[in-house]
Amino acid sequence: MDDVSQFVLYTGHMKKINFGLMCRQIRVSKGLSQKEVYLGVMSRSYYAAFEHGDYNISAEKLIAVVANLRLTMAEFMFIARGDQSSAPDQLRYQIYVLYNRWNLDELMAIFERYRHSDDQLQRFNAILAYALVYITSNHSLKMNTAPIDELRLYFTNLKTWTLSDAETASILLSLFHVQPVQEGQHIFDEIVSTIHRFTALYDRANDLASTLANAYLDWLQTLLIEHHYQLAHECIAQMETETMFDQNMEAVVIRRLADILVRLYDDYPQAKRDGDNLLNWLTALRYGQANMLIAIFEVHKLRGQTHYEGHSARKSAH
Repeated sequence: MDDVSQFVLYTGHMKKINFGLMCRQIRVSKGLSQKEVYLGVMSRSYYAAFEHGDYNISAEKLIAVVANLRLTMAEFMFIARGDQSSAPDQLRYQIYVLYNRWNLDELMAIFERYRHSDDQLQRFNAILAYALVYITSNHSLKMNTAPIDELRLYFTNLKTWTLSDAETASILLSLFHVQPVQEGQHIFDEIVSTIHRFTALYDRANDLASTLANAYLDWLQTLLIEHHYQLAHECIAQMETETMFDQNMEAVVIRRLADILVRLYDDYPQAKRDGDNLLNWLTALRYGQANMLIAIFEVHKLRGQTHYEGHSARKSAH
């Protein structure tokens, strides 16, 4: 998608924004002069009026200004949107609420309603809803990954990532037996890089910490399922360096669970006790994500026990 299309796509979901005032705020915060930003794009009298909010400019000129502000269009539109909640954002939130309530029928209804939407973000939300149902019950419902493959291919080839891209892509990481593993690692690295970039641009570190923690958890699960245990340990080590997790309860809980999941494969008895204690505590607190975390733990508890006992038996044989 080119920058003009991206601009139209994003602004189509937004309330009217005074881009002149916003450009001035960004320019001043970056210590850039008006000439650095506007020279060759518009005249001095025009950009002075633009920064005072008196005029609008074409999408092409705004894109040139954004480039001179040393931002990508995705970064600029993220700042512009601020706390505004677009229709795709609202639907994505609804999808997660339904998933946490295990309302699979409603998730499938969303998939059917939006799967052929002309709005790319809504179509991707439909696939996300399908993906969450797939995670939960792919065998009983005889589902396949065909709808999800469209999204995976999109992210594999994506050049400019938005925060919405990073949030949606993180879900894919726990769905596929990704071969080669480098393909999944590339997507994961882009997710982490994108979230870090937007954290630096906008004061939402606490919210983004949850998004990033969930991305780590999703990728870690894929590594464990695919038997990439060394990479899983490296993932945990990297996760420990994420200082933005320290002040966010959800991120702290996810990081704790992630560590337990890896240890299920190395020291099953102790890790099982630690996991049971953590999840019993979260259940007693009526923690909103408890059901999802319990389901994840149960999957890896079984796989971890099998791996641990097999490894222990082989050691005893020698």
